[in-house]
Amino acid sequence: RDREREQRESGGERRGPTGPVQTHKVKRIAPNMLQPLLRVIHPLPVPLFGSVKTASLYLCAKSKFVPRLAGWALPLSAGGLWFVWPAVDDGWKIEMGLQSAPAKV
Repeated sequence: RDREREQRESGGERRGPTGPVQTHKVKRIAPNMLQPLLRVIHPLPVPLFGSVKTASLYLCAKSKFVPRLAGWALPLSAGGLWFVWPAVDDGWKIEMGLQSAPAKV
């Protein structure tokens, strides 16, 4: 009850250990301005998904899984380089300065 009274007295602003704490939810950025654009973009066709709306909903749902894979970024990169590096042309490696030119006889 004391906390509620403090909120009323301070105009809805709560004080935390580091300063004021906002108690209201953050509003979406101008949803009214985006509606006409979304009405045009959502029905556009996208291969495999059907529409932009379906594709965006699918990708948003799958993007929640990405942080769990962050620990695999370095091992997969090293494995990919180990597998692909021998297939890269020596001329390209020399041109990019990643390998020295062979000695001329």
